[in-house]
Amino acid sequence: MPNPRLALLETNYLWLDFHAKFLNYWQESIAESLPANYEARIGEQLTLVRSVGPPRRVGPDVSIVRSNLGEYVWDAESLSTTTVMLDHLEIKEELHETRIEILLRKDRRLVTVLELLSPSNKVEPGWSRYLDKRSTLLGQPVHLVELDLLESGHRLPQQQPLPVGEYYCFVSRVEQRRRCSVTAWQGTASIPTVPIPLLDPDNDISSPLQSVFETTFARGLYQL
Repeated sequence: MPNPRLALLETNYLWLDFHAKFLNYWQESIAESLPANYEARIGEQLTLVRSVGPPRRVGPDVSIVRSNLGEYVWDAESLSTTTVMLDHLEIKEELHETRIEILLRKDRRLVTVLELLSPSNKVEPGWSRYLDKRSTLLGQPVHLVELDLLESGHRLPQQQPLPVGEYYCFVSRVEQRRRCSVTAWQGTASIPTVPIPLLDPDNDISSPLQSVFETTFARGLYQL
């Protein structure tokens, strides 16, 4: 049967707060175990969901550059002004999605991304958005760790059937892609300790997820 504490978080308004707190304590736990040449940070991605057209990652569209070519002179009489309708202007929702990023200190290279799935990631339209983001990451030389502490919603797609379980952790290593290590457990079991891959020749670090969960649940006062 599902973990009663996880079921409590999943079925009401508490998940958003839990997600933020869990990532924070998870990041702190990982940072304490990392070799000195790495750092762990909370990263954020902003996606605009619009009424027309697909969602897109928001980034700078315009750069302002100083030129040494001199002043450009224009003739006001040659200008024409009219009013048009802008395409893709209406924004229905802003999505702020956070994750943990492990970086190499010397050049800020992204090494590993850690995701905690949310209910919105596991149903449409968020499910398709998450799969697009996931495909982009899997196409890059970046390790990916995905933690699914939700019983409901879609499961991450695999070519073979997943092991029996209610909760899952997926670890996709760059050097083993297209293979993925999957850890499954039942709701009555403790959340396992999972490996977090780094760059070769550095060894994995161990992440005690049950300890992170206990800290998050206690400090969030969710039992009240």
